[in-house]
Formats: sequence, C-alpha cells, structure tokens
Amino acid sequence: MWDETDERNCDVPEPTVEIPALCPGSYHCEPNNSCILFSDICNGQSDCADGFDEEHCDVTRVFDSIMDEKRQNVQWFLNRRSSSKLNKWGLQLPRAAVALYLSDGDFFAPDNKTGQEMRYELAIQLLHAILRTEQLALYVHALLVSCLNPRDFYGRDLVSDLRRRVDNSKYVSPMAVLVLCNAGDPMTNQDVIRLNKTYVSHHRTYWTEIQVLSTMALSCIAFKSNVSVDQSVVRQWTNAAKDITLRDAAEMNPRTVALVIQLMLGTNYSEGFNWRAAVEMIKDPLFLNSSNFLDKYYLIPILNNKGLTAVDRQHCGPFSYNGKNIVQADMWTQDLVNVQYTVWSDEEETVRRSWGIRMPPSSTLYDVILRVQKLEPTHTVKFNVVNGKPYVRSVSNVEEDPETDHYWFTYQRALKSADDHLQLVEDSPLDIRISENQEFILWYRNGMWNTNSYGSGEIP
Repeated sequence: MWDETDERNCDVPEPTVEIPALCPGSYHCEPNNSCILFSDICNGQSDCADGFDEEHCDVTRVFDSIMDEKRQNVQWFLNRRSSSKLNKWGLQLPRAAVALYLSDGDFFAPDNKTGQEMRYELAIQLLHAILRTEQLALYVHALLVSCLNPRDFYGRDLVSDLRRRVDNSKYVSPMAVLVLCNAGDPMTNQDVIRLNKTYVSHHRTYWTEIQVLSTMALSCIAFKSNVSVDQSVVRQWTNAAKDITLRDAAEMNPRTVALVIQLMLGTNYSEGFNWRAAVEMIKDPLFLNSSNFLDKYYLIPILNNKGLTAVDRQHCGPFSYNGKNIVQADMWTQDLVNVQYTVWSDEEETVRRSWGIRMPPSSTLYDVILRVQKLEPTHTVKFNVVNGKPYVRSVSNVEEDPETDHYWFTYQRALKSADDHLQLVEDSPLDIRISENQEFILWYRNGMWNTNSYGSGEIP
C-alpha cells in the first residue's frame, strides 16, 4: 500500500539499466540482478537489495529519465510536414496542433512559422469540411490552441454547433464534453449524467482510455465550471485510473499509461499515484520510438508536464487585423461583418460552394473574393477589366461561353430576413459594398434566363 506520509518527499532515481532478457515487463534491481514489479517501486517498502527502488520518488523529477525524448518526438511531428502547399499536415492536423502546443506554447506565437502554417491549413480544412461530432471536437481544440476563435470562425460558431450535437446525441464522446469544457461553454448537469453513463458502460479493461477521458472531462467540469459535481465520484474515478500501475506491465498499452499520466497531471486527486512505476511502463523503446501517431499524441504533452485538460487560449494575445495575412487575424475582438460568398451552377448542383466570411465593414465583394482565394488557392477567379473595373469571367477554370450563352452573373440577397429574393447586381465587384448578413452569389447560368430578381422559391 502507498504510505502518503513517508513517500511524499522522495525523489526519482537517476535512470537505471533495465535488462529485458532478465526482467521482461519488470523493473531490474542492479545489485543482485533481481526483478520486481513496477507496482513495487515507491510503494513504501524496499524491494531491491540496495533500496534504490524507494529513493528519489518526488514527482517533481519523475520525468527526468525520459526528458531527452522530448526534442526527438517533437521533431517527429515536424518531419511529418509534406511539401504540399495546401495539405502539409493532413487529416491529423487538429491533434498535431494540440500536441505541439502542449509540448511548447511558443509554437503558436504570432511569428512562429509552424503555427502560421497550421492556422492556414486549419482554416482551409474547416471552410469546406463535413465533420462528425468527434472530428468537430478535435478541430475546436485545435482552434483554441492556435488562437483562432471557434465561437466566431468566419461567421460560424463551432462551439455552439458542437454543443447542439452533444445535446442531441444518444451517445456522447467524453472528448467532446472535455472540449466544450476547455472552450468555456456553460456546462450542465446533463453533461455529468452523460459522462457517468459513458464511464459505467465502458467497464472492461480494454476500455480504460474511454474511462480516463471521462474522468478528465468530469474533473474539468468540477474545477472549471459552476456545475456542482460530487467530488467523491471524481476521486473514485481518479483512484480507479491510478490502479493501472498495479497491472502486469507486459499486458499494458503504454499509450493508455501515458493518458493516465496526463490525467494525473491535471487533477487535484493525484495523491498516491505511483509516478515512478507509470513512467517505467512508458519507457519501452518500442513506445518512445514508435511511428504511431496516437502514441506520439499522448506521449508529447507529458514530456512538458501537461495533459489535455491544459488546453485553453490564455496564451493568445490580441492580434491586430492584417489584410495581407488574414489567417493570422485573431477573430475574438475584431469589429467585422458576416457575409456569405457562394458559387452556383445551373447545370451541376454538386459544384456549389459556400463560404462564411468575416470582413471589415469597408470591404467590397472584390475583397471577399480575394480573401477566399487566399484561404483556398484552388478556388481561382479571373476577371475582365472594363473601363478600369474588374468583372468576373472565370471561376475555378469554368469560363464564360458565348456559344452556349453561359455567363457568370452576380446576385445578392439578405440572410436571416423574410425578404430573401435574389437581386441581380450589374456593378463591378469592386463597387459592391458588403453589409451584415448578406449573401453574394456568383451564378454560372444561361443568359437567356436572366432577369433582375428571383424569388426564394425559384432558387435551384
């Protein structure tokens, strides 16, 4: 049993040699080459002949023996960048952003190139992605650490969207609840009930990670929100996670152990956790040198004494709006206008595209088009210049075609209004001023059908 009084001020030993041939899945005592269980390290009784297993058990130095792995594992993430201009980080971008932030918050300083790349790609992926609830939660987490506002991401409140999905789902991922808590969304008693159902239903050993995430989310609600949470339940769930160090190390997934360590780093109930034994469990070279993305995702934060409950945006200072680098603009404090920019085709409805954009009030439709092109370079718009003013002639390589009488027309309409009729606008995009909750539509259609306005019932 753990004796809290005489173990609290111990310290961790310097790295000792483990001989796999002699002690597979166990801790090696050097003097007599004996083997002891990891659970016997720092348990209050000397199990090695020299008592080395009970020396230096202080949590402040518990990670000393693996801290050299931090740079190597961070570099592993950075090496995953491809040469692509649009897809450097791929589908694991949200997790990569969170892991790098938890390893070093400076990755998202305003002048950090890696952070700039990630912000840019996050914007591109989110502007046209169709996401499941669990995926949306990961993106909200990534926006928090990258200093982009998930409550006002180019006019979209992604936190409210996530909340709506959570409230309407029969099963809720504990990760989604944790993200809502980290994002500062008002938590409810129903969230606690959901977590309890998830925790109880995932009672088998191989579901430990789900239970740990549930405990993280419950701890976040208990300590970061105004919801009253039974502290005995938080303690009970946390204590259950501590028991992981009592299991056979050969049967434990080091990734699971790493997640438990993250939990202990962010809870007030870590007393009695066998830090030394847990660290020994994740020192397996196959894990530390793994090429598995999730292994790295769970490992890197603990090398900086952090866990998923440490995700927030407190490191984000107020960025000023910069028209030349819009991806760096912080949308938390800007006085901007919400507009919708849409592309239609009368023949191929599947090619319709739509972007929610926030722009300075003095912007024109021409500014909106240029911004979308900067966010998504595959969306190209070409212009004819007439009397010094630009007019759209091509969108994403779809050219005006006089032989088939197809041209690009510009329409506008009011959003969130009973009067949602389309109105043809013949001015140059450079002369079309934007206003709040307005939609602009570039419509590729037959010129013979063109009239000055279309009712909402006739919109294809």
